[in-house]
Parts: sequence; structure tokens; C-alpha cells
Amino acid sequence: MRRAMGFLSLLNQAAGKDRNGVLLVACLSGFGQTLILVLINEAVATSGTLHVQRFILFVLALILYVLCTRRTYDKGVQIVESLAHRLRHRIVKQLERVELEDLEALGTADIFEQLTESTATLSESADNVAYFLQTAFTLLFAAAYLAWLFPSALVLLAFLFAVALGLYRLRLLVIRARLQQLATARSEFIERLNDLLLGFKEVLLNRRRALALHEDLQQASSAIRLGAHQTAVQFFDNQLHAYVAGFAVLAAIGFVVPRHFEIQMGTLAQLISSALYFRGVAYGVAVGFPAVLHSQHALQSIQSLEQKLAAAARPTSSDEEDPWAGQITSIEAQDLEYAYRGGLEGKGFHIGPVRLTVKPGEIVFLVGTNGSGKSTLLKVLAGLYVPSVGSLVVNGVAVDGRNRKRYRQLISSVFADFHLFTKLYGLSPAQKQAVPALLTKLGLANKTSLVGDAFVRQELSTGQRKRLALVAALAEDRPLYVFDEWAADQDPTFRRYFYEEILPSLRQKGKAVIAVSHDDRYFHCADRLVRMQSGQLAAVEDLHDSQTDRSAETRGSR
Repeated sequence: MRRAMGFLSLLNQAAGKDRNGVLLVACLSGFGQTLILVLINEAVATSGTLHVQRFILFVLALILYVLCTRRTYDKGVQIVESLAHRLRHRIVKQLERVELEDLEALGTADIFEQLTESTATLSESADNVAYFLQTAFTLLFAAAYLAWLFPSALVLLAFLFAVALGLYRLRLLVIRARLQQLATARSEFIERLNDLLLGFKEVLLNRRRALALHEDLQQASSAIRLGAHQTAVQFFDNQLHAYVAGFAVLAAIGFVVPRHFEIQMGTLAQLISSALYFRGVAYGVAVGFPAVLHSQHALQSIQSLEQKLAAAARPTSSDEEDPWAGQITSIEAQDLEYAYRGGLEGKGFHIGPVRLTVKPGEIVFLVGTNGSGKSTLLKVLAGLYVPSVGSLVVNGVAVDGRNRKRYRQLISSVFADFHLFTKLYGLSPAQKQAVPALLTKLGLANKTSLVGDAFVRQELSTGQRKRLALVAALAEDRPLYVFDEWAADQDPTFRRYFYEEILPSLRQKGKAVIAVSHDDRYFHCADRLVRMQSGQLAAVEDLHDSQTDRSAETRGSR
């Protein structure tokens, strides 16, 4: 109950200046609904004699109820939707402060679930929350009316309500546990579903993998089915409990009050009709309360994600320094090391120490066997991974939390796990003008075209999609280009075009290029080869210098 009140408290804060207005219209709605009951009871008590003034008052009470109830729903939904929007925005802003390595450690399944399902739960419960608020006020006015009719009835009602509330709260403990189990099952299902969708090709090619994955999906789905069924039954039992409690109130009024109190039959009839009305309102509160609980649980899940993101967030300046003004004169790795979690203690993979300098107009290939650390080093040099030891120095200025975001704005990239955006975000009108010519050069003009900010067709082969990603990167026209096995998915024609046309043109423009490559046939296109082995810098070969093996420099970097 306290946690549910926490959710209502947050809604209270989210309402802001509208808070008093929402409470007022909800109160007037409850008052109007109770006044309708009072007027009908009075009409029955006077044997149905028509009193014009009373009838006019009844019509006014009905209008008040309709208008205020609608206003309560309208503002209640608006407040809940605003809260959900604010939470989504807050999480997205927090993601901007999280580094790539931290996001990889957190995973994306929980983030997707909270940004979609949990916020959707808040949105879907908006009308129920408004109903709960309106009926809660109605319950107070109905109790006051019962006390006015027969004060002793209120004492009896309060006793029965206290007993029913105690039992209700005990059942809520079970419901909360069910909700947590259900959330865990849903998270597990999302993770397995991601495995199926993102690894669909691999699943098709391995029957045993497909069967095992489908079994995990079935188990996760069964856990959701069972958890949802048990939770729904628990909620219904609580509603049934509230309904039975209403019958207990009627029984107390019908059997106990006439035996122990002197009461007129007309008053008893009014009391019974009022108790019936009270029971209906109390049942409405019980029906609306699960929505509050669902919303509270969704809110707790979102807050848990926010805590994880806050813990992962790196300190950064609100107004980042820009010491480079869009230019690069040198990139230096000074005794640079990067360790995956536990790496420096020998518990995980790490690279370095690395000493390396890259100048504008240079093409540097990172080469080595799979798992040698090429891609990791590329991400560190691109400012995507924060060095564990040593520093990355650009134009004589160390890249750190004050300027790392600025440094990243100097880089265009196509990584092995590249993402092709639905729109060309971040390109200026002048940069977009270069896109048609690039599409032609890369053999894509007859496959797709740029309309507005988006390519009209992206249902292309992997190689074609990679070429489209290269088009976007080249259009950015930044000082540093990083490529991770770009040519791996290309046919011989475009592989040769990349190495012998694209890269030399970038060199001529004074761009620095760092590329991971396995294509030894095209190693001559580079100015230097940086050989990696087991995370270490094994050798640096200057292909345009008579001294091709700088083993002395390499030994000094170890």
C-alpha cells in the first residue's frame, strides 16, 4: 500500500499547478454522485411526490457529476501521459551520459522493456487511475451520508472496513511477488526474442540451435502465461473480496442494526439503499486499485533502470570544451591500455600498452588474427572506449570527460556491427548534396535514392547496406575516418574500389584513416600496418620507409 501511495505521490508531483484543480473536480464529481443518491432517497421517502426544486437540483447534480467526471478523466490521463513522457525523456537523456562499454554491460533488453512496456503500462492505466481518484472521493461522501443517516452505522462500517482492508493488504503482498516474477519472465522472453530476430540467419542454419532457442522461448512464454494468469486471479480474488465485504455491510445493516438499535423503517430503507450504493463505490475502488499497483510496479522498474544508468554515467562538463575547432593535426596513443572488466587483474582480455601516432593524410591498417584486439583498439582510438591506463592525445590535448564528446564529432565511421539509420540524421543541406554522386560511385543509384532525409529503400543485401553506410560516412566529411572490416562483405569490384579509390581520395583530402583489415592483398594501400597479437602491439610497419620493421619502437611500447 505504501508503494502504491508512492506512485500516487509521484503523480501528485507530476500534476504541478494542476494538482488542486484535479482534486477539486474529482471531489465535485464524488459530491455530485452522492447528491444524486441523496435526492433519490428523499424522493422515495416522500412516496414519490414530485418536488420541482428537488428535481431541478437532481438535474444540476447529474450535470455536475458528468462534467466533473469527464474533467477528472481528461486531466488524469494528461498527467499520467506527461509523467510517462517525462520518464522516457529522462532515460534517453541519461543514455547520453553512458559510455559504450557501460551500455554493452547493461544490455539493451531492459532498456527496451522499460521504455516501451513499462511506460505503456503507465499510459494504459491512466483512465483507471482517474477512476480510482474519483471513486475514492465518492466513497468519502457516501460514508459521510451514511453517518448522517445513522451515526452508529458508520462505526459498524469502519470496523468492517478495517477488517477487510487488513485482509486486502495481506493479499497485496502475494500480488507484488507475482508482479515481480512476471516482470522477470517478460524480460527473459525479450532477451530470447532478440536472439531469435537478430540471429535469424544463424538459427536457420543450425537446427539444434533453433530447437534449443525455441524451447527457451516456449519456457519464457509459459512463465509469462502462468504468471499473468496467477496475477489476474489474485487481482480478481481481491475484487471478489471487496464485493463480499460489501455484502457483509448489507448483512450487518439488515440483521444487526434492527435488533440492537431503534430505527424507523424509512430510515432503514434509506440506509440499505445507501449501503448498496456504498458497496458499489467500494468495489469500484477495489477494481481501480490494481491499475495503481501495475503502474507502481512499472514505475519501480523504470526507476531501477534509471539507477543503473546513473551508476554507469560518466562525469561530463555541461559546456564541453572544444580545443580542436574541427581540425586534427595528430592523434597519439600514449602508453594506452584498455581492459574489459577485470582485465588488468588477468581475469579478462585487455590491450596495450600502445604507443602510436596518426597524422592527417595517413592511412593506418590495424591487422592481426581474430581476437588480437584490433576492433577494441579502434574503438579506443575513436573515443568510444575510455582508456583504462594511459591517454589519447589529439593535437597535444588529452581526450577526457571534458571534451570526449567534442572529439567524437571529428570522426566518421563504419563499424562491423554498423547501424543503418532510417534517416540521415545530422547532415547539413550541403552535405546531402554530395549523396547522389556517392550513390552512383558505389553502385547504388539504381537501388535507392535520397528523398528528403531518408533513403527510399533500405531492403538491400548486407554488402549494399554497408555501402550505404559508407555513403553516409563520406558525406559527413570529417577529419578522421575509422573502418572495421568494411570490405569484408563486398564483391571483388567494390573491395578494390574501396582500397584503391576511396582510401586514396581520403588521403588526398588530408583525412586520417584508421581501418581494421584482413585483406593482405591490399596492404600496400596503407601507409603503415599496425600488427596486433593477443592485445599487444606486435609491430608497426612503415610501408613508405626503408625501415619496415620498427621493432625497437614496438618493444618500447610494451
